[in-house]
Amino acid sequence: MKIIIIIILYSLTVVKKFFYTLHIHTAFLALPNESPVILCINAAEYWLIGRVTLVIKLNQSKEIALTFDDGPDQLWTPRVLDILAHYQVKATFFCVGQMVKYNPKILERIVKEGHIVGNHSWDHPDFTKIPLLAVQEQVERTSDQIEKVVGVRPRIVRPPYGAVNEEVIQLLAARDYEMILWDIDSWDWKGLTGPQVARNILGHVTPGAVVLQHSAGGTKDTLKGSVDALPYVIEVLSEQKYTFSTISAMFQLAAYRAKTCPVEKRRRGR
Repeated sequence: MKIIIIIILYSLTVVKKFFYTLHIHTAFLALPNESPVILCINAAEYWLIGRVTLVIKLNQSKEIALTFDDGPDQLWTPRVLDILAHYQVKATFFCVGQMVKYNPKILERIVKEGHIVGNHSWDHPDFTKIPLLAVQEQVERTSDQIEKVVGVRPRIVRPPYGAVNEEVIQLLAARDYEMILWDIDSWDWKGLTGPQVARNILGHVTPGAVVLQHSAGGTKDTLKGSVDALPYVIEVLSEQKYTFSTISAMFQLAAYRAKTCPVEKRRRGR
């Protein structure tokens, strides 16, 4: 019997001698001389230095994670937060260090309202085109800035453009970071209309999906289509009995380093 395992990936896959995927794509593992059997698995996995560990999360529940990159800013991020607050939806924000430096109050609001903060580099370079030492600096400098503002140090990282290689994977894993990519791209950064963004998301939703949107930037600095689409996307998915989860809750990952606490808890102790 030929066994084909179809794995829908939520972080970068590197499994020695079997398969190597650089983005969130369907990967195939075939054992020769067997008749076909197909197993569909929602999977989270990560590389551990010196050995390979594949952690598989079977997710049959209608759960979805909304994620927002490149913020925080003072224009689009507050609008996204207003919508999420209205619908009582929690999301994950992968933040750029420079944006955190210039917009600390917005980051504070993200954490106060119960969302998860991830690391999205200091100034959004392609990690495969800079030295490894520079990659480390990009990530740690951003974590430093986030911790300075809100008292949490992220463990989850989303590389800009989803661009990584084996060296980057090993570096991040050695520093105890979990890499999180996506499997539904809204393409909102292209300046699409609300209906176009909604179609890109709703046309590809499956249980356990991770959706990529943005809360800053975009072509000509506009994310109006993404913001316009968000209420409709939430309403449609809610009608379809989907629930919304953060990355840490969906994959049961520790989002932050130990011994850190959100900004509101720090303030109570002052």
